[in-house]
Amino acid sequence: MSAPESTSGSAAAALRRVGLQRHHINTGIYLGVSVLSKAASILLIPLYTSRLSRGDYAIYGLAQTLYWVAPPLFTCALSSALARFYFDHKNPVDRASVTGEIASWIILLSMLGGLAFEVVHALLPSIHLSQLEGRCLRLVVWTCVAMAIGEIPTTFFRIAESAARFAAVNLSVFAVTIGSTVYLMLAQNLGLTGLLLGMLIGQGAGALFGLGFAVVALKPSLGRRSLRPALA
Repeated sequence: MSAPESTSGSAAAALRRVGLQRHHINTGIYLGVSVLSKAASILLIPLYTSRLSRGDYAIYGLAQTLYWVAPPLFTCALSSALARFYFDHKNPVDRASVTGEIASWIILLSMLGGLAFEVVHALLPSIHLSQLEGRCLRLVVWTCVAMAIGEIPTTFFRIAESAARFAAVNLSVFAVTIGSTVYLMLAQNLGLTGLLLGMLIGQGAGALFGLGFAVVALKPSLGRRSLRPALA
């Protein structure tokens, strides 16, 4: 083997080692975020049991189901298209343009979903979903809107392998959610309303960051060039 070939092989091996090391670090960060969030949730169980009734628990369980289901319904699951278009475009300018279009549609569709609920609620004030009704239903719907918008930066950081930024955003949103929930349930004694309002405050903070990220880091526009392929 010649000297140039040997040097090239060593460089390739070094790059593979760096890539593998980065993968391990990112995996550790993702695992750490998951463990911290689960541990904090477990620590809140005594607060929930002391401030919520059995009926409140049932309503909160329904709200958690909506937190999983409603955001992708509002946005037609466009967040899943971010990864596909991110890797389809190698040029950073084209990538920012396309992902900016998708992010803009996510924001618009999410807000339209929330506003559509407000119209229905104004026409049918007694609208409910099982025992979830009135102010609590409103809080849950707008939390789902905020969650859909807040997914923009976290999805982008995850596919870009920016694990540290992903962790920073997730932990910040989680800290705001926990802090506001504890305050509203303990200091204000708001019970289920405090729990749902705390969720809205935390996810609202994430949505504000998502809006800022879309405006500053991406190129927001409501062009239709990427919308149809994203929905396909």
